[in-house]
Amino acid sequence: MKRTATALGGGNRAIPVLAVLVLIMVVAAIAAFVAVSRFAQHGEQYQLRVAEQQVLSQKVAKHAFEALGGDKTAFDRLRMDRDRFTTLLEQLKLGDPEAGLPASPPAVAEPLRAVDNQWLGLRAYIDEILLNQGAILSIREFVDVINEQTPQLQQVSEAIVND
Repeated sequence: MKRTATALGGGNRAIPVLAVLVLIMVVAAIAAFVAVSRFAQHGEQYQLRVAEQQVLSQKVAKHAFEALGGDKTAFDRLRMDRDRFTTLLEQLKLGDPEAGLPASPPAVAEPLRAVDNQWLGLRAYIDEILLNQGAILSIREFVDVINEQTPQLQQVSEAIVND
């Protein structure tokens, strides 16, 4: 009988050890779940910024073309889209503390650098358009005047040819 009681007593010591191990495993599982969830949330935020940049790149091209055509409101839209694209790119590179987003992982550093280099080239053209807003709008006014005067010039030209 003493032997059975000792064996049971030894088994009782194993229960707290197993309970502690189970508790450690549960805490580790919760920590892993939180880490994976946070990583997935960051991935979603990165993807949202990239998707917005894709839309902005198309808008920038459209607004640049309109601005070159002399549309006054296109200059403001071009400026806003340029600034937003730059902000998003900086958030991808350096993170966004307000949103709790860390800098992009090192695995995407090279593609991000390539986008940044392409953006710098395009941004130079955008800045040039914005710097020359006055000249572009003046040219547009001259073009409008020429277009208004063209029918009269054609009439005068035809009159000269007919005489």
